[in-house]
Amino acid sequence: MAYGKISVGVGIRYASAVALAILSAACSEPAPHAAKMPQTKFYLLRGRQLWGDYGHVLIHGFAGPREEQDGILELERTGPFIPPITLPWPANQNLIVTDDFRKQLETAEELGRLHFRRVIKKRIVELPWHQWDLRADDPEEYPESGEPDDYLLDRSHSPAIAATIGELWQVILNDGGEIDTDVQRTPWDYDVRVHIDTWNGDPIFWGKHPEADPDLGRWIIVTDRAKRWLEEKAGEWVRFQELPVK
Repeated sequence: MAYGKISVGVGIRYASAVALAILSAACSEPAPHAAKMPQTKFYLLRGRQLWGDYGHVLIHGFAGPREEQDGILELERTGPFIPPITLPWPANQNLIVTDDFRKQLETAEELGRLHFRRVIKKRIVELPWHQWDLRADDPEEYPESGEPDDYLLDRSHSPAIAATIGELWQVILNDGGEIDTDVQRTPWDYDVRVHIDTWNGDPIFWGKHPEADPDLGRWIIVTDRAKRWLEEKAGEWVRFQELPVK
């Protein structure tokens, strides 16, 4: 009988030790739902700032759909130099890249699968602004009228310069998520907020306001992953504004 009592006591102590070990392990390892995953960050893609509107015309130019309304963009800009990536006015509506940069984008896993459409070079004027002092407070030359647009409008199209800059491409983006525009500082400057639950997962996409004009109420948005790639490949010509999420 004594033997039996000893066996029962040992069994109870063993079972207690096992239960304690299981409880200790459960407490030391976080439950799956408690694990914190890295939060994706979103950024508004903008072009380089240089000499205000004068710099924007020189760097980016203008683009809009041709009269046939087939979606193909017609571009007016300077040459022979063109940055690898530009955002012609209206600045949040168009994303244009050079042929060499398009090839890099096509193989960039960080940016997902992108599509492109060839741009019509409607007016390409000769103006080597890239040789000016880009650190200066003002451009080396102003249009005679004082209007930034006249960098282009006062000059004739140059087929030779247009050929020099090669093929240009519009980047075709998906509607990747909804946004709010809570605060408007100027006609083209808003505080943009991303609705995270509407994001389709694209690293670069159109953020669209559901109640705005479908052709105007949209912004080019990139994730932190795409931002790192663009900074590495074309950091001199792009800048980013981090966006809050909802």
